[in-house]
Amino acid sequence: MNNNLNIKMESDAVFFARDSIVEIGNQEVRFLKERIGYNSRQNVRLCTHRNMADLLHEMVILHSKTTYVRPHKYLEKSVSYHIIEGIVDLVLFDDQGGFQNVIPMGEYRTGRRFYCRLNKGYYYAPIVRSDFFLFHEVTNGPFKPSDTLYPPWAPDGSDTAAMTRFQQELTSKADAFLRRKK
Repeated sequence: MNNNLNIKMESDAVFFARDSIVEIGNQEVRFLKERIGYNSRQNVRLCTHRNMADLLHEMVILHSKTTYVRPHKYLEKSVSYHIIEGIVDLVLFDDQGGFQNVIPMGEYRTGRRFYCRLNKGYYYAPIVRSDFFLFHEVTNGPFKPSDTLYPPWAPDGSDTAAMTRFQQELTSKADAFLRRKK
């Protein structure tokens, strides 16, 4: 898979680094960009924690411009994002799907926010504005699917047409929100 990184493939979108010291550079980013096309969700992650039971989860995640991330929240976890490459708008919702905020984010040189930490349970979703969006995510473990809450007002991703409509509406609303915010 990768000459310099000892990787275990969990799925077509999830890889775990197995070394006790994990270094990520250009070669590993190229690896992620090559792998993103192998799954329909158009995202891939390299987990630098050892397994799902770890108390701290750190991942380098790559999304393409077409990646759909269903709005979700964690009730008992915090999550932080540090942007490595690309541009994204992070949308925060209230429980009914109304916009609470849109945070324009990008790598440091863009002048946008490059780091964000959510300390309590906000529904959130990214809108990828560049071809690729590469970020470092940190959250509490262990990972349990039941800790992630999805709202009834957002498509689950099984209906491509509904997902596309939602994503287009989300992008239009985020653009309008940001224009008003200025």
